[in-house]
Amino acid sequence: MTTQTQPIELYYAATPNGRKATIMLEELGVPYHLNYVRISRGEQFRPEFLAISPNNKIPAIVDPEGPGGEAPISDLRIRRHPAVSGQQDTPIPAR
Repeated sequence: MTTQTQPIELYYAATPNGRKATIMLEELGVPYHLNYVRISRGEQFRPEFLAISPNNKIPAIVDPEGPGGEAPISDLRIRRHPAVSGQQDTPIPAR
């Protein structure tokens, strides 16, 4: 169960950390839109991507409901989501 109403923009590459991000969002039931970043073509160094993730790290998100509207996924979502942060007793539904 989530209170997220607008989809998160997830910038993703088929790396272990990218897979962890998609698994986490699926398990939490958070709506998201997947944007594939081709790191073999250097897309993580393009100015449009660096505006989202200045250190060119993947995965990255743009969360329209988050503080400031964007942050690296490891900084924002794990701390913000009650089911993960422990701020309230919210069970993660079984799949």
